Amino acid sequence: MRRNLLILIGVLVGLIVIALILERPFGGGEKEEVKPLFPGFDPQAVVKVEIKDAGTTTVLKKTKGGWAVETARNYPADEEAVKEMFDEVKGMTTEELISRDPSKHSRFRVNEEGVEVKMFGEGDKLLAHLFVGKTGPDYISTYVRRADSNDVYLIRRTLRPVFAKGKTGWCDKEILSFDEDRAVQIEIVNEGKKVVLKKDGEWKMVEPEEAKVKADEIDRMLRELSKLKADDLEIEKELKECGLEKPSAEVSVKLDDGTVYRIFFGDESDGKRYLRAEGKEQIFM
Repeated sequence: MRRNLLILIGVLVGLIVIALILERPFGGGEKEEVKPLFPGFDPQAVVKVEIKDAGTTTVLKKTKGGWAVETARNYPADEEAVKEMFDEVKGMTTEELISRDPSKHSRFRVNEEGVEVKMFGEGDKLLAHLFVGKTGPDYISTYVRRADSNDVYLIRRTLRPVFAKGKTGWCDKEILSFDEDRAVQIEIVNEGKKVVLKKDGEWKMVEPEEAKVKADEIDRMLRELSKLKADDLEIEKELKECGLEKPSAEVSVKLDDGTVYRIFFGDESDGKRYLRAEGKEQIFM
Protein backbone atom coordinates (compact mmCIF):
# COMPACT_ATOMS: atom_id res chain seq x y z
CA MET A 1 0.00 0.00 0.00
CA ARG A 2 2.83 2.39 0.91
CA ARG A 3 4.70 1.66 -2.36
CA ASN A 4 1.54 2.28 -4.39
CA LEU A 5 1.02 5.54 -2.56
CA LEU A 6 4.56 6.67 -3.34
CA ILE A 7 4.07 5.81 -7.02
CA LEU A 8 0.81 7.76 -7.06
CA ILE A 9 2.51 10.78 -5.48
CA GLY A 10 5.32 10.54 -8.02
CA VAL A 11 2.88 10.50 -10.91
CA LEU A 12 1.00 13.47 -9.44
CA VAL A 13 4.21 15.48 -9.06
CA GLY A 14 5.12 14.63 -12.65
CA LEU A 15 1.77 15.86 -13.91
CA ILE A 16 2.15 19.11 -12.00
CA VAL A 17 5.62 19.66 -13.50
CA ILE A 18 4.24 19.03 -17.00
CA ALA A 19 1.39 21.48 -16.32
CA LEU A 20 3.85 24.11 -15.18
CA ILE A 21 5.90 23.70 -18.35
CA LEU A 22 2.85 23.85 -20.60
CA GLU A 23 1.23 26.79 -18.85
CA ARG A 24 4.45 28.79 -18.55
CA PRO A 25 6.11 28.43 -21.96
CA PHE A 26 8.74 31.06 -21.20
CA GLY A 27 10.16 29.02 -18.32
CA GLY A 28 8.87 31.18 -15.49
CA GLY A 29 7.70 34.07 -17.58
CA GLU A 30 9.66 36.54 -19.68
CA LYS A 31 11.76 38.74 -17.46
CA GLU A 32 11.55 42.44 -18.21
CA GLU A 33 11.36 45.65 -16.26
CA VAL A 34 8.64 45.19 -13.68
CA LYS A 35 5.95 47.85 -13.86
CA PRO A 36 2.48 48.24 -12.40
CA LEU A 37 -0.09 46.68 -14.71
CA PHE A 38 -2.17 49.84 -14.25
CA PRO A 39 0.31 52.71 -13.71
CA GLY A 40 -1.13 55.59 -11.72
CA PHE A 41 -4.27 53.69 -10.75
CA ASP A 42 -5.95 55.50 -7.85
CA PRO A 43 -8.75 53.62 -6.04
CA GLN A 44 -10.04 56.90 -4.63
CA ALA A 45 -10.83 58.10 -8.16
CA VAL A 46 -13.11 55.13 -8.91
CA VAL A 47 -16.84 55.87 -8.68
CA LYS A 48 -18.27 52.85 -10.50
CA VAL A 49 -17.27 49.23 -11.10
CA GLU A 50 -18.84 46.82 -13.60
CA ILE A 51 -18.11 43.11 -13.27
CA LYS A 52 -19.27 40.54 -15.84
CA ASP A 53 -19.05 36.88 -14.91
CA ALA A 54 -20.90 33.86 -16.29
CA GLY A 55 -23.49 36.03 -18.01
CA THR A 56 -24.23 38.11 -14.93
CA THR A 57 -23.33 41.79 -14.59
CA THR A 58 -22.79 43.34 -11.17
CA VAL A 59 -22.53 47.11 -10.78
CA LEU A 60 -21.01 48.81 -7.74
CA LYS A 61 -21.46 52.55 -7.27
CA LYS A 62 -19.83 54.99 -4.90
CA THR A 63 -22.32 57.00 -2.85
CA LYS A 64 -22.02 59.59 -0.09
CA GLY A 65 -22.49 56.82 2.46
CA GLY A 66 -20.03 54.41 0.86
CA TRP A 67 -20.20 51.75 -1.83
CA ALA A 68 -23.54 50.26 -2.89
CA VAL A 69 -24.49 47.33 -5.12
CA GLU A 70 -26.66 48.96 -7.78
CA THR A 71 -27.72 45.62 -9.26
CA ALA A 72 -28.84 44.36 -5.84
CA ARG A 73 -31.39 47.02 -4.85
CA ASN A 74 -28.57 49.46 -4.05
CA TYR A 75 -27.90 47.51 -0.87
CA PRO A 76 -24.74 48.62 0.98
CA ALA A 77 -21.63 46.85 -0.30
CA ASP A 78 -19.08 45.01 1.79
CA GLU A 79 -16.49 47.79 2.11
CA GLU A 80 -13.68 45.36 2.96
CA ALA A 81 -14.38 43.33 -0.18
CA VAL A 82 -14.36 46.49 -2.31
CA LYS A 83 -11.08 47.62 -0.76
CA GLU A 84 -9.53 44.19 -1.37
CA MET A 85 -10.51 44.38 -5.04
CA PHE A 86 -8.91 47.81 -5.45
CA ASP A 87 -5.78 46.72 -3.58
CA GLU A 88 -5.38 43.74 -5.90
CA VAL A 89 -5.67 45.88 -9.04
CA LYS A 90 -3.23 48.44 -7.67
CA GLY A 91 -0.78 45.67 -6.75
CA MET A 92 -0.78 43.88 -10.13
CA THR A 93 2.53 44.03 -11.98
CA THR A 94 4.10 42.93 -15.27
CA GLU A 95 6.58 40.67 -13.49
CA GLU A 96 5.55 37.39 -15.15
CA LEU A 97 4.64 37.66 -18.82
CA ILE A 98 3.15 34.37 -19.99
CA SER A 99 2.01 35.07 -23.53
CA ARG A 100 1.65 37.76 -26.18
CA ASP A 101 -0.35 35.53 -28.50
CA PRO A 102 -4.03 36.58 -28.77
CA SER A 103 -4.96 33.07 -29.91
CA LYS A 104 -4.15 31.88 -26.37
CA HIS A 105 -6.56 34.22 -24.61
CA SER A 106 -9.22 31.51 -24.59
CA ARG A 107 -6.78 28.99 -23.15
CA PHE A 108 -6.07 31.27 -20.20
CA ARG A 109 -9.69 32.50 -20.09
CA VAL A 110 -8.62 36.12 -20.23
CA ASN A 111 -11.53 36.96 -22.52
CA GLU A 112 -15.33 36.76 -22.24
CA GLU A 113 -14.88 33.27 -20.72
CA GLY A 114 -13.30 34.84 -17.66
CA VAL A 115 -14.27 37.73 -15.39
CA GLU A 116 -14.37 41.13 -17.09
CA VAL A 117 -13.83 44.12 -14.82
CA LYS A 118 -14.29 47.79 -15.70
CA MET A 119 -13.53 50.61 -13.27
CA PHE A 120 -14.77 54.11 -14.04
CA GLY A 121 -14.00 57.57 -12.70
CA GLU A 122 -16.07 60.72 -12.96
CA GLY A 123 -17.66 61.28 -16.36
CA ASP A 124 -17.47 57.53 -17.09
CA LYS A 125 -13.72 57.81 -17.64
CA LEU A 126 -12.32 54.29 -17.91
CA LEU A 127 -9.57 53.91 -15.29
CA ALA A 128 -9.00 50.15 -15.50
CA HIS A 129 -10.31 47.41 -17.77
CA LEU A 130 -9.11 43.87 -17.30
CA PHE A 131 -9.91 40.19 -17.63
CA VAL A 132 -9.33 37.86 -14.69
CA GLY A 133 -8.75 34.40 -16.11
CA LYS A 134 -8.30 30.91 -14.81
CA THR A 135 -6.20 29.78 -11.88
CA GLY A 136 -2.53 29.11 -12.59
CA PRO A 137 -0.92 25.64 -12.54
CA ASP A 138 0.12 26.03 -8.89
CA TYR A 139 -3.50 26.84 -7.88
CA ILE A 140 -2.40 29.97 -6.00
CA SER A 141 -1.97 32.28 -8.98
CA THR A 142 -4.21 33.75 -11.68
CA TYR A 143 -3.90 34.76 -15.33
CA VAL A 144 -4.75 38.41 -15.99
CA ARG A 145 -4.87 40.60 -19.08
CA ARG A 146 -5.45 44.29 -19.65
CA ALA A 147 -8.32 44.67 -22.13
CA ASP A 148 -6.23 46.99 -24.32
CA SER A 149 -3.33 44.54 -24.62
CA ASN A 150 -2.68 41.00 -25.84
CA ASP A 151 -0.15 40.38 -23.05
CA VAL A 152 -1.17 37.77 -20.48
CA TYR A 153 0.43 37.91 -17.04
CA LEU A 154 0.51 35.46 -14.17
CA ILE A 155 -0.31 37.19 -10.90
CA ARG A 156 0.78 35.34 -7.77
CA ARG A 157 -2.60 35.63 -6.10
CA THR A 158 -5.87 33.68 -6.14
CA LEU A 159 -7.98 36.39 -7.72
CA ARG A 160 -11.24 34.88 -8.98
CA PRO A 161 -12.90 34.88 -5.52
CA VAL A 162 -11.89 38.53 -5.14
CA PHE A 163 -13.75 39.60 -8.29
CA ALA A 164 -16.35 36.89 -8.99
CA LYS A 165 -18.87 37.03 -6.15
CA GLY A 166 -22.21 36.60 -7.90
CA LYS A 167 -25.39 38.68 -7.58
CA THR A 168 -25.33 39.19 -3.81
CA GLY A 169 -21.75 38.34 -2.89
CA TRP A 170 -20.74 42.01 -2.88
CA CYS A 171 -23.47 42.97 -0.40
CA ASP A 172 -22.72 43.74 3.23
CA LYS A 173 -24.12 40.75 5.14
CA GLU A 174 -23.73 42.17 8.64
CA ILE A 175 -27.07 42.02 10.48
CA LEU A 176 -26.03 43.03 13.99
CA SER A 177 -22.79 44.17 15.59
CA PHE A 178 -22.50 45.25 19.22
CA ASP A 179 -20.50 44.67 22.40
CA GLU A 180 -22.12 41.64 24.05
CA ASP A 181 -20.68 42.60 27.46
CA ARG A 182 -22.77 45.78 27.47
CA ALA A 183 -26.12 44.01 27.04
CA VAL A 184 -28.51 44.57 29.96
CA GLN A 185 -31.83 43.39 28.53
CA ILE A 186 -33.10 40.88 25.98
CA GLU A 187 -36.68 40.82 24.78
CA ILE A 188 -38.09 37.96 22.70
CA VAL A 189 -41.54 38.12 21.12
CA ASN A 190 -42.77 35.01 19.32
CA GLU A 191 -46.33 34.71 18.00
CA GLY A 192 -47.56 37.26 20.53
CA LYS A 193 -45.80 35.72 23.53
CA LYS A 194 -43.14 37.84 25.22
CA VAL A 195 -40.11 36.83 27.28
CA VAL A 196 -37.95 39.51 28.91
CA LEU A 197 -34.52 38.86 30.41
CA LYS A 198 -32.66 41.46 32.46
CA LYS A 199 -29.17 41.70 33.84
CA ASP A 200 -28.74 43.10 37.33
CA GLY A 201 -25.44 41.60 38.35
CA GLU A 202 -26.64 38.36 36.83
CA TRP A 203 -29.21 37.43 34.20
CA LYS A 204 -32.77 36.54 35.17
CA MET A 205 -36.17 36.33 33.51
CA VAL A 206 -38.63 39.06 34.56
CA GLU A 207 -41.47 38.33 32.10
CA PRO A 208 -43.82 36.50 31.90
CA GLU A 209 -42.64 35.69 35.44
CA GLU A 210 -39.48 35.98 37.49
CA ALA A 211 -37.17 33.00 37.27
CA LYS A 212 -33.51 32.06 37.14
CA VAL A 213 -31.90 31.39 33.77
CA LYS A 214 -28.77 29.57 32.65
CA ALA A 215 -26.09 32.24 32.29
CA ASP A 216 -24.04 30.20 29.82
CA GLU A 217 -27.05 29.91 27.49
CA ILE A 218 -27.62 33.67 27.61
CA ASP A 219 -23.92 34.29 26.94
CA ARG A 220 -24.00 31.92 23.98
CA MET A 221 -27.05 33.65 22.52
CA LEU A 222 -25.46 37.09 22.94
CA ARG A 223 -22.25 35.92 21.26
CA GLU A 224 -24.28 34.81 18.25
CA LEU A 225 -26.38 37.97 18.10
CA SER A 226 -23.50 40.40 18.61
CA LYS A 227 -21.75 39.22 15.43
CA LEU A 228 -24.76 38.10 13.42
CA LYS A 229 -24.18 37.80 9.68
CA ALA A 230 -26.42 36.56 6.89
CA ASP A 231 -25.67 33.71 4.52
CA ASP A 232 -27.35 35.57 1.69
CA LEU A 233 -29.71 38.41 0.81
CA GLU A 234 -33.05 38.52 -0.98
CA ILE A 235 -33.07 40.90 -3.95
CA GLU A 236 -36.21 39.81 -5.79
CA LYS A 237 -39.03 39.56 -3.24
CA GLU A 238 -40.66 42.31 -1.20
CA LEU A 239 -41.16 42.41 2.58
CA LYS A 240 -44.71 41.06 2.35
CA GLU A 241 -43.61 38.07 0.25
CA CYS A 242 -40.96 37.26 2.85
CA GLY A 243 -43.32 37.47 5.81
CA LEU A 244 -41.57 40.57 7.13
CA GLU A 245 -44.39 43.07 6.73
CA LYS A 246 -45.95 41.42 9.78
CA PRO A 247 -43.07 39.48 11.39
CA SER A 248 -43.88 36.33 13.34
CA ALA A 249 -41.12 36.97 15.86
CA GLU A 250 -38.61 39.59 16.96
CA VAL A 251 -35.61 39.80 19.27
CA SER A 252 -34.24 43.00 20.78
CA VAL A 253 -31.10 43.62 22.81
CA LYS A 254 -30.71 46.73 24.96
CA LEU A 255 -27.26 47.99 25.94
CA ASP A 256 -26.23 49.88 29.07
CA ASP A 257 -26.35 53.21 27.21
CA GLY A 258 -29.95 52.68 26.11
CA THR A 259 -29.15 51.65 22.54
CA VAL A 260 -31.51 48.97 21.26
CA TYR A 261 -30.75 46.47 18.48
CA ARG A 262 -33.77 44.68 17.04
CA ILE A 263 -34.24 41.96 14.42
CA PHE A 264 -37.46 40.67 12.88
CA PHE A 265 -38.13 37.13 11.66
CA GLY A 266 -40.17 36.30 8.57
CA ASP A 267 -40.97 33.14 6.63
CA GLU A 268 -38.69 30.21 5.85
CA SER A 269 -37.48 29.44 2.34
CA ASP A 270 -35.38 26.41 1.39
CA GLY A 271 -34.31 25.91 4.99
CA LYS A 272 -33.40 29.58 5.50
CA ARG A 273 -35.27 32.24 7.44
CA TYR A 274 -35.88 35.77 6.20
CA LEU A 275 -34.59 38.43 8.60
CA ARG A 276 -34.64 42.19 8.82
CA ALA A 277 -32.71 44.43 11.20
CA GLU A 278 -34.26 47.65 12.48
CA GLY A 279 -32.71 50.60 10.68
CA LYS A 280 -31.49 48.50 7.73
CA GLU A 281 -33.22 48.06 4.39
CA GLN A 282 -31.76 44.67 3.49
CA ILE A 283 -33.76 41.46 3.56
CA PHE A 284 -31.34 38.94 5.01
CA MET A 285 -31.40 35.17 4.83
